[in-house]
Amino acid sequence: MCDGTMTPAGAAALEHLSGTDGFTEGDTAQGKPNTFSVSLAASRIQSGFENRIQCRVYKVKDKSGFPLLDIDFEPRKEKPGSSTNRVVTYPVATYAYTNGESGAYIYFACPTEGDEGKGSFVKASMFINAGQASAGSTGKDRMTVLNDVSRAVARELGCAAEAKLPTEIPEPLTG
Repeated sequence: MCDGTMTPAGAAALEHLSGTDGFTEGDTAQGKPNTFSVSLAASRIQSGFENRIQCRVYKVKDKSGFPLLDIDFEPRKEKPGSSTNRVVTYPVATYAYTNGESGAYIYFACPTEGDEGKGSFVKASMFINAGQASAGSTGKDRMTVLNDVSRAVARELGCAAEAKLPTEIPEPLTG
């Protein structure tokens, strides 16, 4: 899934998150496969939202038409401040957290430049369809999946070292 970015830990987290091991990236409105590409996502990171490439993963047997999860990347000029909302933070990258039952976010250091100017960070976000998530899934599962895809994008952008995205997600700092 997501351009072969999943490590064994990421694949296990995706299975635990969804309760299945059968996934697809779906089809476009034109009936063509909707395949995520790390290189295309990296090249379009500075594009407007309508031109960025998202990684959408569907359960093979689900016929709802809604993705299990959706991952997006966008440039940011500054890192965010600490959230006052109830979040669970992780010692990953510059700032990483999960919230509620459906979100995961990682801000990693990575210089970007495009039509909207220069940026110093990339925001990776993942939303999961809580109705399709396994009852036993955790925020750490979401963070593991998002981290795997983010690490591949950071590598493609040439900022893997400064991004500080680990191969294994540590326990959360709060929770």
